[in-house]
Amino acid sequence: AWSQVVRILVYKNNLTTGRGADRAVCTLCGLLAAAHETVLATDAAGALSCPVDSRVQLKRIPLSVDALRTAIEETRPDVILSTGTDEINDLAAAFPAKFPAPVVQQFHIYPPGAFKPRRWVRNARTKRALRRCAAIQVLLPGYVDLARRLLRYKGVVRAIGNAAPGIDPLPPSADPVILYPAAFHKDKRQDLLIRAFARLKRRVPSAELVLAGTGKPQEQARLRRLADKLGIAKSVSFPGYLADLRPLFARAAVVAFPSRREGFPLTLLESAAAGRLAVGCADCPASRDLIPQFEGILASKPDPKAYAAALYVGLEKASTFKVPRTALDAYAPAAIAGQWESLLKEVAE
Repeated sequence: AWSQVVRILVYKNNLTTGRGADRAVCTLCGLLAAAHETVLATDAAGALSCPVDSRVQLKRIPLSVDALRTAIEETRPDVILSTGTDEINDLAAAFPAKFPAPVVQQFHIYPPGAFKPRRWVRNARTKRALRRCAAIQVLLPGYVDLARRLLRYKGVVRAIGNAAPGIDPLPPSADPVILYPAAFHKDKRQDLLIRAFARLKRRVPSAELVLAGTGKPQEQARLRRLADKLGIAKSVSFPGYLADLRPLFARAAVVAFPSRREGFPLTLLESAAAGRLAVGCADCPASRDLIPQFEGILASKPDPKAYAAALYVGLEKASTFKVPRTALDAYAPAAIAGQWESLLKEVAE
């Protein structure tokens, strides 16, 4: 039964990549630890990419099924929070008959993206493990029915977004700088942005593009070659991954987000918190849901001409743009913590 304080074990197999899921997990652990005894179990190898709230009990374990089983048996949690499909498979392997506590599964990505093409055995095993969960958390309301159908799941599915970061609104930037903070990957569509930026330069010769992130060296090299081929290399910079984006937000007039597929991009929350207008593509479900909430702009289709036009409108609006406060309040830490409290209470009871 639910009591005022419960013991929650959060399992994240590693926290070393610095990606959005790492940051979201660490933020959530801090929110949970404000009201509950919270244990974060993660791999003992490697330095943590994100700070962990001092109220969270950090349990570094060898990455093995036996070590995970021992950690959970020692902790004796009231609720287990699984943060990905690798994690739920580990939990199912550690406890093949019955989980020792109700398990809540998180989807940090667009739900179908968790299942790889032609990996039928793993995909089937993952879906069986997920159907054992007491509840599933997705990031957007549009993913609730999608997850149910995808998994043939009859339990609780709840949409709870990420918490907005503590970034103070910045004054508008007078410079036509476009920022895109994202890992280099084909789904992020940096190539579309570079082609659109080349078109934009014809109308705004002083425009600059900042591609902040990391990825495979060959992907960054491909993007550099594309910028060079289009004659805009001197206006495109690659500062790498930055944990603190505030200096880049201060320079940027607009934040580009041409991604094809996302779960709930923290970049959009961060840019909104900083007071920056976001420009996305209407074919991305996450952008289609979130960007209008923050009064950003959606290109009608993912082609360079349409996206360049959307960027141009964004630059024109940037000097007077203000993010609606009510939209940000919906993702305030207290609001997100309250939604988690409701879900955990339902699961624990």
